[in-house]
Amino acid sequence: MIASLKVWTLRTEQIQTQLEQELAATQENLMHATNELQEATKLADILYEVCQNLGLVTDHLIKQKGVEEDKQGSQSFEAVLNAVVHRLDSSKVINHRTSRCSSEASTPFELANQDQAPQKPAVSASEM
Repeated sequence: MIASLKVWTLRTEQIQTQLEQELAATQENLMHATNELQEATKLADILYEVCQNLGLVTDHLIKQKGVEEDKQGSQSFEAVLNAVVHRLDSSKVINHRTSRCSSEASTPFELANQDQAPQKPAVSASEM
């Protein structure tokens, strides 16, 4: 009986040692994860501040170019939307010309110098 108790005690001590090692590893992993989370939070705060400042700078630059702010807020969204629409239209025109004129033009310079499509007027957010 004493021998079986000694074996049981030895096994229990081994299991306890193993569990203590796992606990230490888990605590260390938790500490690393917490540090990474804190760093990610700081980074998110910095990115938020950068976005806020970028919005202010964009509004200021747009105001300098003569776009007035209305009573409801800034026009930066509308200006960015117009720029995106213009780029999309330009890329569609280039893709259309490339597919239509691939046999006529042999270099990118010839493609660029072919007939220019008229530019579309800027689209305001209220028209959408």
